[in-house]
Amino acid sequence: MIDNLTSLSPRWVYPYIFTQYMGPDQSNDGTKQAVRLGEDGIRMTCNPTLVQKIKGLSDTDFVAIIEKKGDQYKKLLRPCDDYRLPQMLAFTYFHYLNNLDKAIEYYKVASFDPDVPVLTPTMPALLRSKQ
Repeated sequence: MIDNLTSLSPRWVYPYIFTQYMGPDQSNDGTKQAVRLGEDGIRMTCNPTLVQKIKGLSDTDFVAIIEKKGDQYKKLLRPCDDYRLPQMLAFTYFHYLNNLDKAIEYYKVASFDPDVPVLTPTMPALLRSKQ
């Protein structure tokens, strides 16, 4: 059903976010579908150039840019229509798949939204300490 919604309106972000909340489960089927739809949502509702630049930042550069909030931060601002999609996709990768590298990437992407919860920009460092 979610596939039907996203095919009718691929830039409507809410179905993608919904699957991140409701899709993952302890069996891998729901989790795989949630990740697939989340990745589709990233492709459809985010700026691919900004997402790639943010994913490519070293941890040190990421922290410096986020803390300074200068010109580099402004150039990378709001890579996605809604920060909740990369944030929840990051949580899915972390909690259900134990894929810390992917989780770190998407927490970094979500962090470049001024409305993001304060804890989100700290998540890459917290997850990196678990590796």
